[in-house]
Amino acid sequence: MSDEGAPRSWPEETPPPIDRAPGDGVAVRPEFALARPTTDAARDQREAHRGGLCAVHPDEAAAFTCDRCGSFGCGACRFGGMPAPGVERAAFCVACAREGLDEPIPWERRGELGHWRAFVETTRLASMHPTRFFRTPTLEKGAMGGLLYGVAANCVGQFGLFVVLGVSLMLGGAVAGAAVDPLLGTLLAGYGCFLVGLTPLFVVQAPIQAVFGILVATAGSHGTLALGGRTSARFEDTLRAMGYATAPHVWVWLPACGVPLTYVWMLAVEYQAIRGTHRVSGDAAAVAILGYRAVLLLGVLAIYAAFFLLVVLYAPTPAGLHAPGTP
Repeated sequence: MSDEGAPRSWPEETPPPIDRAPGDGVAVRPEFALARPTTDAARDQREAHRGGLCAVHPDEAAAFTCDRCGSFGCGACRFGGMPAPGVERAAFCVACAREGLDEPIPWERRGELGHWRAFVETTRLASMHPTRFFRTPTLEKGAMGGLLYGVAANCVGQFGLFVVLGVSLMLGGAVAGAAVDPLLGTLLAGYGCFLVGLTPLFVVQAPIQAVFGILVATAGSHGTLALGGRTSARFEDTLRAMGYATAPHVWVWLPACGVPLTYVWMLAVEYQAIRGTHRVSGDAAAVAILGYRAVLLLGVLAIYAAFFLLVVLYAPTPAGLHAPGTP
């Protein structure tokens, strides 16, 4: 019997990392759930589909090899569709992406959607649908896309925060000047104008603050998981996830409740980011995002306690009193 027209098979020494599941296309075996090409041989594997047929639609020629499960697929089976000519991006089949969003992350399609629209849509999805968001396969290689988004979200939030603070003080000064004391009103309004004027300076330093914060969150959460032997993704995958987890920071400018709301919201998003990226239990994710924060907090408190103790022990003794430990 001729093999002509049959789907291309894997070599005997390299069994296919997939199981066929009727009605579902391809079911990924657990040991290959997070597999990604990292070597030249694996990159060559992505070209193995040439001359083969789609695993789900046998009448269609294969157009890509899934980076996660290794199956062949046609254009209709590729998550996010086929890229434009000359555009290189990761390839995933729709079966491997079924737990995530219906479409790829907007920020990873900013060249197609435009930067502003991609930013707004990514902020909405990461903030409101974090579970599905962080189970969506990334089409960008490396962590730079997520890190850039995190910097942008931080800058937008910082800009809005200082503008709102400045305008609020100016309005408060106008009210205080009319109803309480003109001098008080002038001081408040002047300070508000000062804050608004310094907003560009605060925004300039915001990227440095954002990168530092994202790196600390990444090192802390990934390191905590590594200590417990629970990591199932690379450091750069955690870095990318922590970048997108800053999405709620956009709302830090909300009057009165912005800062505490944003902090709690970001913790909730980070929790889902760790669960979705490393596929760990809720308890492990909670320890990963809260454990290093607790250690840092205890460290700061210990430093303050030590400083206070040194002040008490070595402060100059007033006349007529004795230093501790002396008769």
